Amino acid sequence: MKDYEAAYSIYKLIKDDYKNDRAMLQYASVQEHMALCLYGILKQAEKGSTGQYYNPSHTMKEMFGFLETALFHYTRVAEEDRASSSSSPARPTTAPAATRLATRLCLVLSSCFVVTPSSSSTTETNSTAQSTIDRHLEVADLLASASSHETSLGAAVLLEQSSAHYYKACMYRKYAFHMLMSGHMFRSAHQEHHAFRCFTSALYIYQHDGQWKELHNHLRSALAAQLYSLDRMAISVELYAKLVGTTGGGRVSVKSQQKFLHHLVEICEHHSKKALVGADRMATQSLRKRQARMQHIVSIIRHSKPYTSKRVLEIPNMDLPQIQDSSIQVEVEAEADKRNSSSSTISNHALLGKWKEGDSEIWNELECLTIAELRACDEKKKGATISLEQSSSTGGVPSSSSSGTDQHQADAEDLSTRRIFNEWDQEKAHHRFTARLQKSSTYKGEKPAVRAINEPLVVQVTMKNPLAITVELHHVQLVARLVRRKEEMTEEEECVCTNEDAIAMADPSAKSNDDTADDTTATVPKEWTFPGSSQTFVQPDFMLLSTTTNNSSSSSATAATTTKWKSGSPYFVVTRQTQVLSSCNSTTMSLHICPLVQGDLEILGLRCKLSNKVWSYHPFHLQGPLLQNTQHHRATRARAPPVLLKSNVQAGMPRLKATWEHTNSRSGLDDNNNRSNSSWLPGEVTHWTLRLENMGTAPCQSVTLKTDVPWIHVLQQQQQDSAADDDDPELIGTSSCIGPSGTLLALRLGGGDDNNILLPGQVVNIPFTMRASTNTEAKATTTKWNKRKQDLYFLFRYEFETTTTASSSKKKKNQHRWLRQMCTVSMAPSLTLSASVMPSYWERTEHILSVEITNTNPQTSFILDKLALASRDYRLQPINTTTTIEDDTTATNDNSDATTTGDNNDEHLLQAFERSTMHYRLIPTMTTTSSNNSNNKKKCMLSECPFDGSSSSTTSRQECTTSDCMEYVCLERAHNNFTTAFDTYNTMMSGDGD
Repeated sequence: MKDYEAAYSIYKLIKDDYKNDRAMLQYASVQEHMALCLYGILKQAEKGSTGQYYNPSHTMKEMFGFLETALFHYTRVAEEDRASSSSSPARPTTAPAATRLATRLCLVLSSCFVVTPSSSSTTETNSTAQSTIDRHLEVADLLASASSHETSLGAAVLLEQSSAHYYKACMYRKYAFHMLMSGHMFRSAHQEHHAFRCFTSALYIYQHDGQWKELHNHLRSALAAQLYSLDRMAISVELYAKLVGTTGGGRVSVKSQQKFLHHLVEICEHHSKKALVGADRMATQSLRKRQARMQHIVSIIRHSKPYTSKRVLEIPNMDLPQIQDSSIQVEVEAEADKRNSSSSTISNHALLGKWKEGDSEIWNELECLTIAELRACDEKKKGATISLEQSSSTGGVPSSSSSGTDQHQADAEDLSTRRIFNEWDQEKAHHRFTARLQKSSTYKGEKPAVRAINEPLVVQVTMKNPLAITVELHHVQLVARLVRRKEEMTEEEECVCTNEDAIAMADPSAKSNDDTADDTTATVPKEWTFPGSSQTFVQPDFMLLSTTTNNSSSSSATAATTTKWKSGSPYFVVTRQTQVLSSCNSTTMSLHICPLVQGDLEILGLRCKLSNKVWSYHPFHLQGPLLQNTQHHRATRARAPPVLLKSNVQAGMPRLKATWEHTNSRSGLDDNNNRSNSSWLPGEVTHWTLRLENMGTAPCQSVTLKTDVPWIHVLQQQQQDSAADDDDPELIGTSSCIGPSGTLLALRLGGGDDNNILLPGQVVNIPFTMRASTNTEAKATTTKWNKRKQDLYFLFRYEFETTTTASSSKKKKNQHRWLRQMCTVSMAPSLTLSASVMPSYWERTEHILSVEITNTNPQTSFILDKLALASRDYRLQPINTTTTIEDDTTATNDNSDATTTGDNNDEHLLQAFERSTMHYRLIPTMTTTSSNNSNNKKKCMLSECPFDGSSSSTTSRQECTTSDCMEYVCLERAHNNFTTAFDTYNTMMSGDGD
């Protein structure tokens, strides 16, 4: 009869009777019918068929109160029935009548939910919209609460309906969560397709929100298991591959992680064709790139006859292991070994310490100085001169020679210095020009590094195991591509060698004829070894060669090239390694590759075999440097193409290896000293052997050594200076030095100029002495042993010949390579010497020399051997007097008068913090008192006075050219003069000077 008002009044009258009789099921039913009566009254009020006015908002609020009361009592009755039946706490297989009534009420409420009509005013419209959201939220909460006592299927329906109302209420995360729970309920009810639909709907929300990674992974694991049970392996393998690379070890149980790996391996082994579809989808997200990749693979298989080709399942972009592309380093294997090894040293002795990087600015300055000095020496050999006008225009550096040097020699030194400064300016101008090119609009980035064939390269990558279980990686190797340049190829010759695509290719003729197969495999070695490398290289897996053939039979308008693929001798070889990654641990792995032919080499990525069952491929993605050459590039933060993984492979080049070997024990120390053996004493001379070995594939020549300090004296056969025509030994070059700096040495590799070549695999030993500079002395105290650090830079330059292909002929030109070595040594305190000269009172032409020697080392005693004086005009003779020895540690306590007479046999032993004072006569030589008009040049003589403690000490004299200790005096003098002139020149050129 649709008399909702009369029905509502009767239900309202009898509801209290059911409540008083404790008939809660009937009481809840009355509440439900009262809500339905109010709903009918609202519908009639909208049509105007009722005579009484009803406020819609008030009526809706009252209606929802009745529904909540009914749902509460339905749920309470269901709980009482469940408690009385003593059933298990799990979900029931059959729901009781009260639960069914509550479910029916919720579904009716969800389907019959309406919104009151909107008003025309803006304020009422906004309030109506907010009321709508609130009503949807109330309905969703009622549906979610009612699902707790339902069966799996009923709970799934209720949760799905509640998620729809959460979505309408703009609560998207609750929508995704309840949709996920609905999927779990559907799966418990064996409704697999409905579960897949719910999981997919929830995945769309979480995959775009980065704050819910754990929940997103949980959803993907549920979806992967659901698809696995539905036998939809293509999508399941994609989800499992993403899960094993993103699941944190501490957030997912070990059992779940093992299940992920087990399902992934099982799908790849037993459902390889379906898994291949998912792997192709993982290769790239772009549909166009995916189609182009498939066309490329089909082209390889189609044009590989008579070879049999077959695709191998390989999962790309799977982050197991996780590889940090920003940590990739590419360098020559020899340099990488020195960098990574904890015991890597450039010497067999602790004096030179470990290998270090050094300052790049210092290396660049040393390279520029080396090039400038070598060019200046070449000009000197060719007879080039510089006019005084030209020298004045470049700064006019004054001569830094001493007053005792001839004017001709001073002019020669000044001229050589000016030549070096001119070449220095040219080299700096070249660097500035190169820097300006980088800021031009046509600059496109740096060029790839130049490598040599048969020179192993090492790629260091950092990989991490994100799982809480141990993962084994087999056949870990690099993936690369080598393209031969057109000028180095002939017709129908292979132009590309790559192992990028996982395509196995076999020769059918090799299988049909075993003898032919043996002959074929004998020509291609299975393993490669290279000089200087301890690694064993093999042919990469899935290696393919492309052959380009021109279709000359076709007309010019339709002429085309056909690319055929085959298997054969590789263009590059790699190393295969096995790595075991422990749980949640990261490690740095060194992978090696060696090019065998010339061309452009590009390292593409890394390939490995997971648990020795599933191939995985990780492509490297690097970012190039930011371009700053144009305003548009700076605004858009444009980047140049990365060149770290690219190499320009040229013909064989030498590779020099230098090792410093200590050849004798240290002198000047007692047997009971406690000083560290890795410290230098200022002025200490040690004997070494420089071992040079050519580890490359081509001979090298013209090896030079540039240092930053004049510490090295080469003990080779001295070469007479080309500018000297006489046989004066004082004009012979010191320590094979080139130029006036005293720090550029020419290392002789053979017996003569024609044999000054180091062949591949050849070793040459160069003896030399090294003397620590006295400019780095530390001040010693009685309480602390001060040390100072000294950086030593060794820059080797060596040349080799290369053949360049011109338009019609081949030309040879000399190129050079550099070898950098740097170490930091400790300088311990040693002896300090001070001297004073005063006129003699008993001989007018003589002088008195007072020498004071102090031992500033608190832990070492020194034995004083002799004192030497180098001079052209004077000789040294000891004065028969006592030698005073003072103790600096007791000087502050007024106990500094301790003396030792000449009869003491231990006066030549200087204890810690002791000071010894000696007095000598400076006697003019005979040439000084004789005729001063003689044109003969006086020779520099060396006077040596031993510290033997006897009064009858005799002085021995010899020429300075016969003593090795004078070599360092010449080196330090030349270095100091050149450094002073160089600093003065730079100051004047910068405009800071007067």
